[in-house]
Amino acid sequence: MENKKENRAFNEMYIAAKKRLEGKDPKEIAKNAGVEFDEQTSTLKVKSLDRVVELEYPSYDMKEKRDDWQILTLLHYLDLADNTPILSKQIKFGELKDGLIRGARFDKTVEVELERFLKNKDEKQVIEVFKSLDAKFIDSKADLSAVFYLYPYYPVTINIWFEDDEFPATGKMFLDKTADHYLTIEDAVGVGELMIRVINQRYEELYCKK
Repeated sequence: MENKKENRAFNEMYIAAKKRLEGKDPKEIAKNAGVEFDEQTSTLKVKSLDRVVELEYPSYDMKEKRDDWQILTLLHYLDLADNTPILSKQIKFGELKDGLIRGARFDKTVEVELERFLKNKDEKQVIEVFKSLDAKFIDSKADLSAVFYLYPYYPVTINIWFEDDEFPATGKMFLDKTADHYLTIEDAVGVGELMIRVINQRYEELYCKK
């Protein structure tokens, strides 16, 4: 029953997201979202982590199967994007517009999920997982700080503190201060949840299926 409700909710939001994109100039979308529009194939090409996602225009159908909620957040991203430059200033989900309750709650959730991911994993494994997702490593006060570009103008930063004699490994997730220009708080939380799934799945692919 729950799956049916989730599927119905997704389908309703998916149809509405496509509707909002109807009639929009694909070249303008491409400029505002930092993506490529291939006029010959009438395709929008979006770099997402280590892959390129392709959507047919004007249907906005994806050429390959993707996670349902990634499809939805991508459509919302293309609709809302306004070409605001990335500031490279990290904020918590709770600092997003309308993020006081849901965002702050997710900040706590993501710490629990990252601690679970990091348990019994060494630094080399974590770095390899992040590298495989085309993360960019930056200097910070954390032991490891990686920036993931889920979408071109929507960086997600994960800061990691590895286990020591006193404390277990922990992590935090941040968005750029410009995130509200590209996705709503609901989508932002969806992106955070997607990132947790992705890094866990990639670890499985790299280390558990050999």
